[in-house]
Amino acid sequence: MKTALAIIIAITSTAALFFAPIFGLLGSIVAITLMFGIPLLYYRRKKAAFADVLLEGRPWLAQIGWGFALMLVMMVLAVSAISFLAMAFNMSFLELLRIAIGWQPNILYALIIIGFGEELFFRGYILDMLKDASKSKWLAIGLSSLLFGLAHFQLGILHPDFAYYAGVSAHFATVAMWGNIAFCIAVGVLLASARIFLKNVTLLSLSIAHGFYWIIMPLIMKGQI
Repeated sequence: MKTALAIIIAITSTAALFFAPIFGLLGSIVAITLMFGIPLLYYRRKKAAFADVLLEGRPWLAQIGWGFALMLVMMVLAVSAISFLAMAFNMSFLELLRIAIGWQPNILYALIIIGFGEELFFRGYILDMLKDASKSKWLAIGLSSLLFGLAHFQLGILHPDFAYYAGVSAHFATVAMWGNIAFCIAVGVLLASARIFLKNVTLLSLSIAHGFYWIIMPLIMKGQI
């Protein structure tokens, strides 16, 4: 019963986070509020100090080092996935890279919202809640990763005119969307497993990996690194 309730709460909170931005600027503000507010309420209820949740008493340098190491693994996964799609659709790797990572967030957004916010929500709150309720590390890793992947479902790609304006075929747009979800699930498994099984990997490490990935990969795509 406790596990089922935790799963329902995890799905509901992720759905709220996903659908809120549909309602424009106000919805986006609500989504960001939920991204930070729900985890903070959860850890406050557990009487866990915020510094303990983020750093877990681990050495700073080890946490930072693991963060950049995981970022490099994420980049390898991304390049591998893009290379596979490029071969499957007979497209140039750089052309597909520009489509896949065509958006460059500013540094603060990448570090605070994408890096820290998403990690606090998915690899912090949801992962910990599911692990505590089910006593199963693998259920927590699997479901938190699945929800993370589905949260990256892009409703705009379902619009009939999306493929035309993006300059790609409808088949490619559909495959790319589900490929992105699969990639996000794989990243979720990587980061959640690292936090659970690697001693010096903390939410700080994961925030560094995720945030700097979105700072550096667009720069590589533009040939600025």
